[in-house]
Amino acid sequence: MISLRRCALLLPFLAAPFLTQACADERAPGILIALDVDSDIPKDIDSLRLVVKAGGQIVYDQSTSVGANAQRVPATFKLVKTGDDPTVPITARAIAYSGATAIVVNQLTATAPTDRVALLRLPVHFLCFGQTRSEATTDGTPLATVACADDETCQAGSCVKMATVLDRADKQFGNGVGLAPQPASAGSISTESLPTVAPGDVFGGTDGDGSGTCFDVPAAFKNAREVVPDAACTIDAFAGVRNIGLVTGAPAGKSRPGIVDALGRSIVPLWMESDWGAYTEGARLRLPPAVCQRMAAGAVTAVLASDGYFVEKSAKYANCGAWSSVRKPASAEDQEGRRIGPTLGADSGTVTDAGDASVDSGDGGLSGTSDLALLTAGSAHACAAARTGEVYCWGANKNGQLGSAAPALSPRALLVPAVGGATAIAAGASHTCALVANGRVLCWGGNEVGQLGRGTATATDAPGAVLLGAGKELTGMTYLAAGESHTCAGGPSGLFCWGNNRAQQLGIAGGNQLFAALIALPEGASIAAIPGGSPLAAGRDYTCALFSAPAGTVGCWGTNTSGEFGTGAVPAATVVATSVKSVSFPLQGDGAAAISGGTSSICVRSVANHVYCWGANKQGLLGVSSVTLPSSGKALDLRADATSVVVGQNHLLLASVAGGGAVSGLGSNDRFEISSVGGKENIVPIAAEFPRLSGLAAGVGFSCGIVATAGKRVVCRGENGNGQRGSDPATSPANATGEVSFP
Repeated sequence: MISLRRCALLLPFLAAPFLTQACADERAPGILIALDVDSDIPKDIDSLRLVVKAGGQIVYDQSTSVGANAQRVPATFKLVKTGDDPTVPITARAIAYSGATAIVVNQLTATAPTDRVALLRLPVHFLCFGQTRSEATTDGTPLATVACADDETCQAGSCVKMATVLDRADKQFGNGVGLAPQPASAGSISTESLPTVAPGDVFGGTDGDGSGTCFDVPAAFKNAREVVPDAACTIDAFAGVRNIGLVTGAPAGKSRPGIVDALGRSIVPLWMESDWGAYTEGARLRLPPAVCQRMAAGAVTAVLASDGYFVEKSAKYANCGAWSSVRKPASAEDQEGRRIGPTLGADSGTVTDAGDASVDSGDGGLSGTSDLALLTAGSAHACAAARTGEVYCWGANKNGQLGSAAPALSPRALLVPAVGGATAIAAGASHTCALVANGRVLCWGGNEVGQLGRGTATATDAPGAVLLGAGKELTGMTYLAAGESHTCAGGPSGLFCWGNNRAQQLGIAGGNQLFAALIALPEGASIAAIPGGSPLAAGRDYTCALFSAPAGTVGCWGTNTSGEFGTGAVPAATVVATSVKSVSFPLQGDGAAAISGGTSSICVRSVANHVYCWGANKQGLLGVSSVTLPSSGKALDLRADATSVVVGQNHLLLASVAGGGAVSGLGSNDRFEISSVGGKENIVPIAAEFPRLSGLAAGVGFSCGIVATAGKRVVCRGENGNGQRGSDPATSPANATGEVSFP
């Protein structure tokens, strides 16, 4: 609630038909009508009109301009009834206009007290936008009115009986006291149910010298997570959820309703709609049906949930104004009373299912009914493969890594031509490869060091077969991995690698390889077969393999400057594949079941569902402060209940058994690649903001997941300079989750 003016407006209903300013008579008995506005003034609302009826007659009708050159934040009109009959009901109707169009109308009816000044808050709220109809006034002039019955008011987008209204203002300021429900036949709010005006809550300051409290929407939702309502319009009631915000869409030719934050989102706070508009049901938080109806219509594009306390002071935003109250931070009791839902225990993050599906590095542990089976992420692009074998790519396309000559970038997934029947896909920094029928490997994109394996160093957007030599295709492969600028594939005939070999990451001595080269392994070693995944992990200058003999062991070759070998060897050493030593895991007797590699960090999911990681510890992705431990040459045990893990440049994502597959992340979040909350360095897992997923992939500063439901749906977070998040780089907020569009 925000105040329009400090002086009262005295309405002597039974004395004379005119208004007089009456600052001196503020203590006179009557009703103070406060208009609650949850949208931006004057961006969304140009003028407000208050019409009051007493005994069926219009006794007050005033419009107030709220344009840029007028008072910016209207809200409070004071109406004092001085007549002898307090039983005569007063109906107050608020009308908000955009230009000449009435965009929202609401009404409340109450009786006035004779011994005090009572407060009647009349909401003018986003969810009630559009609920209007025409009515003729007593003098014949048209008047827009709410599309509810005479004894109803609009709350959270629905018409409800006025007699059942709770006092939102009382709950808003934390004392938890609501109005006692009245009989439905009353058709109005009784005098006894109205709270007495408290100047500090209406105007700001205990003496009423301020100008009204306001809600700092950008501050309240700065670190909020985006949540996705289910079919019943409920969301996960995660621990401490207090504020719900609606990110609005843009009506044709108009701005988006709500307060615009630093990320360009227009947000309407749901708590101002009504404290009863969202309520808990077990572990779920039920939203007003109007929220999901407006999501379906595009009027609401996202729902934000925040566990932060309300921030009530700001003069920077148009819904507050320069005269807004400087209200002190609420007490712990006050804050607790304002919560939308109760604390429900541990933060559950986003929920996934356990099962088998392919992800970026071949780690399983996620399942669903998606039409997509495979997902991979490079430096600034990502690709997915359908269960029917088609491959789609999006993001950066400077080198043709999307399989198309144009455009230079695409937030929309493009179908890669001439690639069908893909059973594995892998993305490097600027190139992409797919494993197709007969074990052939097709690659396209950047090729400055031969990472396409075609015998040249020329980039191309056209998928082409990897060659063993001129005119001789590589066939019979069953698994695949791509590093920054090198690629490896293997099968019954052995392991083959090509591309950059500056640190012996191909596993052999010598220079770059333009054709696929057979890589010798240690005597007696064989690489494991992982159903639906790859036993290889490749990064900037290293390659690792998960071996079946010895079972569950992992060996790495190439550079060791950040401890990539995982053996404690001297960081400066480089080795070829024949000289690898096994990584020692913290849990004796445990072995690797799946492997994932980032730029210079490697993780495995073990047979016992532990996550062991080693290598670079940029921004704490190993679960230890990067200041204390810049890198680790030995495997560290990050957690003991994992079903899946994938590693990006400076962050990792993992799914846990305990949370039913809940996804969380460690390391960098400075580009919101994990969540809209969390610091630059996260050494304790933070909940990842995704819907239920069936596959994961992590790239350079961004993350993607296959949505577990039917159809082709991929959601991404983080860096979006090339559209790799699936949304327009020019307009998408930095911390938003994007969804990729598929043809």
